Amino acid sequence: MEEYTGYDTPSEPSAPGLRKLLEYWQSKCCNGRLPARADIDPADLSFILPNLFLMDVNMSEEPRNRFRFRLFGTELARVHGRDRTGKTFHETLEEEPADGSVTWATRLVNERIPLFVGGRVRYLRKEWLKFENAMLPLQNEAGEVSMILGATIYTYPSAKGGAPEKSSS
Repeated sequence: MEEYTGYDTPSEPSAPGLRKLLEYWQSKCCNGRLPARADIDPADLSFILPNLFLMDVNMSEEPRNRFRFRLFGTELARVHGRDRTGKTFHETLEEEPADGSVTWATRLVNERIPLFVGGRVRYLRKEWLKFENAMLPLQNEAGEVSMILGATIYTYPSAKGGAPEKSSS
């Protein structure tokens, strides 16, 4: 995807917390059906809750307004400098990363598959910060992708010059 040039787009996540979230999501898929929001128990996600987000999907809206955060974890709010609950990508990010995020999320909805992306944060003036993100589709009763369950793990540079520290595992 052109909007994500320079980002890694692996076929599966490498961060342990994201792998565990993917395994949980996969355990909720059955008979070719994506999980619904009702299948997800927040108590089961305590291991990644600060890094978790939930987005409402409304594909009948124009692209800038299709995806709105319903939940924005405390670690995400800390990194972004404020809670983004109730906001769209374009209300929370600069234009280029917001456009790329809409393209990425639209692909997830259309293809009905989990997507993963990572690299350096290119917004918020935090280019020193690395991230890894997982987005997982949730369907409604009509079988349409109506929500996205996801999480972002940030990797902070080590103060000692050793291995980077992660915000959650």
